[in-house]
Amino acid sequence: MPMSRKYMHKFVGEGSPSLQNRPAFMRADYSNHGCLTKISSYLRLDEWYYSKVFMPLSVYLFFYLMNTEQYSFSRFITYFMSYFLFMFMFLAFSYVINDFSDIKVDRASGKNKVIYDIKPYAIILSLSAMFILGNTPFLIITGFSISGIITIATIYFFGATYSIKFLRFKEKGLIGLIECAIAQKCLPLFILFFLVDVNMFQFGVWLLIMFMNGLRYILIHQLLDYENDIKAGVKTFLSSKIRRINYFIYLSMFIEITCLIVLLNKFLFNIWGICFILFYMFFEYIIFTVIEKWAKKKYFLSFESLPLEMFYNVFLPLILLFFCGKNMPYIFILIVVMFFNFFHLFKTKSAFVKIYFKNKIICGDVALK
Repeated sequence: MPMSRKYMHKFVGEGSPSLQNRPAFMRADYSNHGCLTKISSYLRLDEWYYSKVFMPLSVYLFFYLMNTEQYSFSRFITYFMSYFLFMFMFLAFSYVINDFSDIKVDRASGKNKVIYDIKPYAIILSLSAMFILGNTPFLIITGFSISGIITIATIYFFGATYSIKFLRFKEKGLIGLIECAIAQKCLPLFILFFLVDVNMFQFGVWLLIMFMNGLRYILIHQLLDYENDIKAGVKTFLSSKIRRINYFIYLSMFIEITCLIVLLNKFLFNIWGICFILFYMFFEYIIFTVIEKWAKKKYFLSFESLPLEMFYNVFLPLILLFFCGKNMPYIFILIVVMFFNFFHLFKTKSAFVKIYFKNKIICGDVALK
């Protein structure tokens, strides 16, 4: 008996081709809100909000926990929210300027995007607004210091040159992969030097995690876009190295896990941490089974549910906030806010669990045909 497609469509995007390559838990439903739909599509919010914003915030929380006497709760919240706003606007800027630069290429490959209907001057104005809104709180914190301004300029320069004609790193093979991983994942971490006390060794390990995570993400993205890129005449790293994609991704995973063990042993290697690890491993096993066995897709090579992504962007920030709450009880208010923020994600992820147990109990081990 094949498994019901009632649940399967929640993560394979059945009947919704535009969502085929997006992670299931990132597909917010704005069908009844036309304006929100357009804004979300314009910013490509579903592609980065849950997968790239909260991981750097986890690093901020990590360094705060290394010295909880650094500053008060009010200052902690101010810095946390300033960094959140910076990451949100920087990623929005990066994705919009990428789409702006690729309008002709995307049209040639048959993609349909909201940005096609927006006047160029309006796009430029929106990019300017993102830059100002995202950086003003940070610059106020730093007192508009020269070092702060240079840091922001560097981050935005490399965030933009991935796609704009000036350099267009995305078509420079391996260099393009490295630049993208550094620009979106590594460089934003340098903001932390202005917000929290940073240990250089630990910072270096976090940089390596971020780099490998970013490399893994862009490799999978290029893999899924490979056919469209060939159709549009875009040359990417995978155009000539497609057979080696598995090795890059598995190596990245191994390095990330090794570095996490080095950094987080203080938080995870206790009775509660071990229970969490076992729970998370079972949770990922369920997702692996559903994707590989019943959805007939590759767990490590798709965006249906990237390995470790829930850990980086949901579980880790919540765990670290919990530890922060031991010294500042009011932080539990922030934890509640974060839970509400992740509500849609938890709800959608539960589809994997429903599919797994429904198939186990009712359908046995029969795979979806």
